[in-house]
Amino acid sequence: MLNSTLRSLGARALMISLPVLSIGTSLAGGASADDQGPTPATARVYTHLLDRFDANHDGLVQTSELPPLTQNRLARADVDRNGVITPEELHRFGVERRAARFARADKDADGKIGPSEVSTLRWDYLKAADADQDGAVTLDEVERAVASGALHRLTAEEAFHVLDRNGDGVIDLTRAPTRERSRLLPADTNHDLRVTLAELKAYRIALGID
Repeated sequence: MLNSTLRSLGARALMISLPVLSIGTSLAGGASADDQGPTPATARVYTHLLDRFDANHDGLVQTSELPPLTQNRLARADVDRNGVITPEELHRFGVERRAARFARADKDADGKIGPSEVSTLRWDYLKAADADQDGAVTLDEVERAVASGALHRLTAEEAFHVLDRNGDGVIDLTRAPTRERSRLLPADTNHDLRVTLAELKAYRIALGID
C-alpha cells in the first residue's frame, strides 16, 4: 500500500521553508537525463503530508484535505487536476520550483551559484554542496547534497536564525528583501512588521511545513 510504503522510507520531513535549491538540470523546469523521479526526500515530504492531512486514511494526498495556505502552495503540483497529488507530481513540482529559484539566483547565468551571487548567510548554507571545492555550486551538486543529507531542510529555529540577521530576536520585515518580506508577511499576525520565532512556528504549521 502506498501509505505504508512511504511511511517506511523515513521520518517526517519539512516542506519548503527557506528555498532549498535542488534539481539536476541547467534549465528551469526541465529534468536531467539521470532524474529517477521521486527521491527519499520527496517520500519523506509526502509521508509528512499524509501524517498531517490524510483525513480519510486512504494513503493519498488530496488537495481538498489540505489547509488553505498549503493548498494554495501545492495546487500547481496537481498537474492532471484530479484532486490528488502523487509522489511523482510532488517531485516534478519541486523540480520546477527549485530550478526556477536556482536560475534567479544564478545572476550571471553560468550554471553556478557563487558567494557573490547570494547573501553571506545563504552561501554559508549552500557551500556544503560544493563537492569539487571550486568555490561555486551547480544545480547538480546541490541536488546531490540534498539527497545525501549534506543540505537538509531548515528547522523553524534554523530558519529563524538565518532570517534574524542582526540577532535581536525578531525578523525585521522593514529591512528584509522584497521577496522575503512578501513571503513572511502572513506570519506577522500582529502586523508590527516584526516576526517572532513563535509567529514563524505558527505560520509553518499553518503551511503544513511542521
